[in-house]
Amino acid sequence: MTRKIVTIVLVILVLVSKSLGSVYLIPSPSDIEAYFVDNRSSYTGLIVSSIHGNEKLPSVVVKKLLYSLPNDLNYCLIVEPSRYRIKANRRETFEGLDPNRTFLNLFSISSEFIVHQIVKYRPLFIIDIHQANKSDVDFMYAFGNFARIMFHIYQIDGSRFSDFKVLKSLYTPEFSRMIELQREIENLSIENFVASGYRVDRYVVSGRTDPYEAVSILRNLGAAYGIFSVLFELPFENPNSEKAIYKILPSYLKLLSSNAQKLQEYQYLSKNIQWQYFSSRFFIIPYEYSKSKNLVEFLNIFGIQTFEVGKSWLNMDGGVYKLIIKDLRAKNKREFRNFVYFTLDVTFEKIKENDHLYTSDKYYIVQSDILSSFLLNPVYEESVWNFFVLPFSNKFLPVYIKVHNYNE
Repeated sequence: MTRKIVTIVLVILVLVSKSLGSVYLIPSPSDIEAYFVDNRSSYTGLIVSSIHGNEKLPSVVVKKLLYSLPNDLNYCLIVEPSRYRIKANRRETFEGLDPNRTFLNLFSISSEFIVHQIVKYRPLFIIDIHQANKSDVDFMYAFGNFARIMFHIYQIDGSRFSDFKVLKSLYTPEFSRMIELQREIENLSIENFVASGYRVDRYVVSGRTDPYEAVSILRNLGAAYGIFSVLFELPFENPNSEKAIYKILPSYLKLLSSNAQKLQEYQYLSKNIQWQYFSSRFFIIPYEYSKSKNLVEFLNIFGIQTFEVGKSWLNMDGGVYKLIIKDLRAKNKREFRNFVYFTLDVTFEKIKENDHLYTSDKYYIVQSDILSSFLLNPVYEESVWNFFVLPFSNKFLPVYIKVHNYNE
């Protein structure tokens, strides 16, 4: 009889564990507490809580919901981005930096760890949960917006690069569809928040006309990857705020899961839009530059690939190419601080089977896109070059090139 009871209990435990999925502690620096909830879904969502240590409620909520989240998605949960900041009730890092402004320079352990998770899981969505000083609402939201960031870049290109004729129209069918999807998902989201019955409002930063720090804050970094991203703000010292997030978050995750295909299309369109807009622009980095390896490692953290001139290049159309620089003399040149723009005579040659790949030209090539542009091009205000913090010598000059010829 006892054996039967034990067997029944074990069966129940197995069934319960399957229904809840498996919860794994993600290996991380000791200051971070993070979990992966594996519900055997094709899609993963990223939820980040309390990146500012003086905003403790999000971590409390996410930890309590860890074993009761809707089971039709996988989750990467950053429960405590920094135990130190939360314990010390500090908004900033130990060095006095705002950790939610370090998603390009990676000057906090938590930002680098979170970027690693984004690159590893390519989540379907990002939810970034904060707290704010607001007394007349119970819950606030704000969306990261890929279209706005692309338009921000387009405006800067129009004012800085007009002489080089690198601009391409943003208003393609893909861009129109992207905007349509963004609005549709945002509207569904707002309906979901309002349906909770709590006082809900949009979170705004007064006096800002740009996309609020471009890509250095988490929700805009997510948008730059083409990930649908949303900020939750829970007002301080408001008991309704805690009740609201317990009700809104599980319901909202169900909504996102039911729109998984649209969110996947959103990411797919973002890649196409970036390829269409940036396809003829690259950064070229001297191979002999003494710290080029540091640059390659830095870009790899963001999932940005670097290629050596003369070696294989995997093009967007699936064909394998090698890039040949035929003329390295500048035909047009304009200096932007420590940045130089070149228009070069460059060709791509399609690699045939058993073709010998040579390495006589010593350069690294980086495809230009939103992230590589913000990282390497100081004409964009959020560029790490403007923070003077890239881990490289001042002798290094990133060079933008425009490709003239594609030869097969």
